[in-house]
Amino acid sequence: MCFLSLAVHAQNLSYHISGKLQNLPSASSKLYLKEAIPLGLLASPVDSSEVKNGEYHFDGRLNTDEPDMVVISSNITGQGTDKITLVVDKGKIDIVSDAKLSNFTVTGTGSLANQQFDDMKGDSKRTTDSIRAVMATDAYKTDKELQQKLTRKMVQNAGKTIFNMYSYLKAHPGNRISPFGTYTLVALPLLNQPGKDTLISLLPEKVKADKLGQEIIKLNNKNKATRDSLIKAAQAKAADGQSKIQLGTKATEITQNNPEGKPVSLSALKGKYVLVDFWASWCAPCRAENPNVVKLYKEYNAKGFTVFGVSLDAQSTQQAWMNAIEKDGMTWTQVSDLKGWANSAAKDGPDFDAASNAGGIMSLMGVGDLSSVQLDQALTGKLVHSSVSIGIRAENINATTTPQDIETALQLTYLQFTAPRKDELMFSNTIGKAIAGLSTRYNNPNQVFADTINYVMSGYSYRYAPPTEARFRGIMLNRVYDIYRERFADASNFTFVFVGNFEINKLQPLLERYLGSLPSTYKHTLPRDLGQHIPTGHLEKKVFQGIENKATVRVVLSGDYSYGPLANLQLKAITDILEIKILQRLREAEGEVYSPQVSIAFNKYPRNRFAVVIQFGCAPQNADHLVLLLEEEIKKLRENGPQPDDIEKFKAQYQKTVELALNDNNFWYNYLLNQSENYDDLLQVQSLMKNIEAVDLNSLKKAAQLFLAEKNVIKFELLPGVKN
Repeated sequence: MCFLSLAVHAQNLSYHISGKLQNLPSASSKLYLKEAIPLGLLASPVDSSEVKNGEYHFDGRLNTDEPDMVVISSNITGQGTDKITLVVDKGKIDIVSDAKLSNFTVTGTGSLANQQFDDMKGDSKRTTDSIRAVMATDAYKTDKELQQKLTRKMVQNAGKTIFNMYSYLKAHPGNRISPFGTYTLVALPLLNQPGKDTLISLLPEKVKADKLGQEIIKLNNKNKATRDSLIKAAQAKAADGQSKIQLGTKATEITQNNPEGKPVSLSALKGKYVLVDFWASWCAPCRAENPNVVKLYKEYNAKGFTVFGVSLDAQSTQQAWMNAIEKDGMTWTQVSDLKGWANSAAKDGPDFDAASNAGGIMSLMGVGDLSSVQLDQALTGKLVHSSVSIGIRAENINATTTPQDIETALQLTYLQFTAPRKDELMFSNTIGKAIAGLSTRYNNPNQVFADTINYVMSGYSYRYAPPTEARFRGIMLNRVYDIYRERFADASNFTFVFVGNFEINKLQPLLERYLGSLPSTYKHTLPRDLGQHIPTGHLEKKVFQGIENKATVRVVLSGDYSYGPLANLQLKAITDILEIKILQRLREAEGEVYSPQVSIAFNKYPRNRFAVVIQFGCAPQNADHLVLLLEEEIKKLRENGPQPDDIEKFKAQYQKTVELALNDNNFWYNYLLNQSENYDDLLQVQSLMKNIEAVDLNSLKKAAQLFLAEKNVIKFELLPGVKN
């Protein structure tokens, strides 16, 4: 008889954690250990330990011979910033925390996996440790300059950590600890989607099939689905907005009374080329434009062109409407229903005025049970300022405060979301002041010039038309209040950006309390393209206002391009160099101009568009001559490209500007907001210096041909003359 003897040896997968707390007089009496990622790799996913004499202990077992990431904190949920996040492996693990739980070191036979995880971060881990060590000192608590310096350093180091981890994971995808690094980067919004996809593709097939691998893939797919749905929805909205009026579509009928009180329809002009012109007797930019329309009408009327004028005048300005028709020589068809901005043929109307003014109006009324005066009294002794705005594309709450008053600022933000206040008297006074200010506005030639530019550049959109008494009187408080409540009913649509001097561990619980409790419906609203872009082709607008012997000239070049960090930098380089050339030619060589400036504007959504804006002041008699000289400089730069010396000057100045910007809170505030709004990678800031290396003579020659093409040019001139 034979017996088969089997010796079975149980694999020891136990871990023993011994922790020590140093210089933590207010340490919690109990600590909790839980899986950072709920994978079920621990025999006890949640454990607790009493802290006695500054020491604690955890004994547990891994379910497989694979490490697991855990969190040790005073909160059973593992939330908060002062916590220990480490990778646990079988064996003995010794942890020492100094001054803060999160400022810790790890040793022992079971610490190798955690050491490998730290190695991913490279030298940025050492920087983090050194910063935390300084932050734990008494000197740090009182030295404001040191606090600001370390905060900036922490932000810069965070970006470097992501870069180091990404580089490590690409080079060592098979390391047993690498999947935890991949999960960390996939979970963060700082790495762009192609980078995340690359890391997942490098995971070994065995890892992709296990629990952690499946969690990584699941998380990535969820993030991609959310992002793709937002982008597709935005594209669909934009396409829907663009497709509402197709070429060949029959024009919407307009039937209103002419000055004689007889109804006239747009369809009566069928068979002609018709310009539907919305205007009003009180609209200064409209009146400034009328001579150009008259000129076009006289030139092309015999060839089948005509104009159908729709006035946004009201009953109170009926006579002014008829007088303006005669004075401006507009002999074509004119109609109006005399309802002002409520004209049935006009777009947008009072709802837009209520929405665009809602933020400013509601900010003046206080919050909750507090009037604006009572709110000011409640904030006495505190440095807190917070304003609300509703813009063309976004709602904003902008607040400034001190580190000591940040909780008060967050309380105010919470109330601005949840408890807006209506004040009839304040509303009436606000509208009254706005109307009273109109006379000053229209007596200011520079303001009329600016209004004209905005109106023309928008394609004569109602949204960019100048304010009027009729528009202000059309704003109703109840509608303002309802729109405000609607736009701030869903905090999930907001991105909250904080820059400045604050401690994350102190800020975190305040954010959880005041922002985490804001109402959220998760109904993401998306922008759509209204087609309000800078007009194409060549236009020339002259505004005759004021009596001062002075002219202002603005030339705008615009067009489509491929939005991106490098293209935007090339646009800036070309325009900075152009400004130098204009300064030399127009002011120093010719001596006829003062204060020439070149600025740029560009946007990613709803379409990739750019604008180059050139403005200068001069004597009225020199305006046309200087525009010709300007065109010569633009042509030379477009055809020949910039000089090497000019390129080097730009690069040196750019590098200096970037170095200063990286230490400026305003830069970070605007950068983070813009990146979020455009769905751009937050880590693009790391390429600011790298991109400058790609700026050379060849690339700028091509950029000059694109951005200075003069395909679409609008020339504005403000000249002295008789007011309309």
